[in-house]
Amino acid sequence: MALEWRADTLRLTIFSNGPIKLTDADWKTITGQDMSDNRQIVPGGIVLSGRFENHRLQVVSVGGRLDAILTAAGAAGAEEPAWSTLGPADEWLKKLLNLTAAWRDSTHFPIVRIALAGSFIIPTSSQIESLSILKERLYSVKIDDQMREFQFRVNRPTPSTVVPNFVINRLVTWTALQLVVALIPIAPNTPSVPSTTLEAARIEIDMNTDPNRQEPIDREAVSVLLDELRKFASDSLVHGEKP
Repeated sequence: MALEWRADTLRLTIFSNGPIKLTDADWKTITGQDMSDNRQIVPGGIVLSGRFENHRLQVVSVGGRLDAILTAAGAAGAEEPAWSTLGPADEWLKKLLNLTAAWRDSTHFPIVRIALAGSFIIPTSSQIESLSILKERLYSVKIDDQMREFQFRVNRPTPSTVVPNFVINRLVTWTALQLVVALIPIAPNTPSVPSTTLEAARIEIDMNTDPNRQEPIDREAVSVLLDELRKFASDSLVHGEKP
């Protein structure tokens, strides 16, 4: 049975050459909800946040940058600490693009750059198992079982296959992740709870277009490029590092 990467955080980023104004109407177009659960004014922008399929959605606009971020919510009532994930990687990458499609089509500001990013994990039982998973997918580094706190990051710029004269930055970070979860008693005379260590192989992906480009991307090309970014991300998850 093939190992399955699961998404714990996803991000769609859109850059403009001018300020992007975010309103309740944008939130409704994206989610179908009249208003977000939370609204926060930050320097130069605004953060709207709420629930999406029992997880957390944030839409953040600051200056000429807008981020739509999906984050996994922990399971309610869980007795033991465990990794929280949105679900299967490619399924949720498609969900994020579908969630924002109508909103992207309704906007009129120039789009000069786009990015699709996320963090994906395979829970494991040990650092050695995490390293074994990474070893099968990495070709530029030699991994052995004695390594700890392993991290490898590489960007392999690649010409777009769907839009001429476009370069896609394929930035990928591979990590053998270890998280120590400790419950700290607040009430006096409460017995301490032993900490729990969670292990996972993790891949962080950031597929993005040229940061130096300032010419607006043709509107019809935005969705095509985003789907290409998704396919590059899925390819990294399925096939590992590619020269």
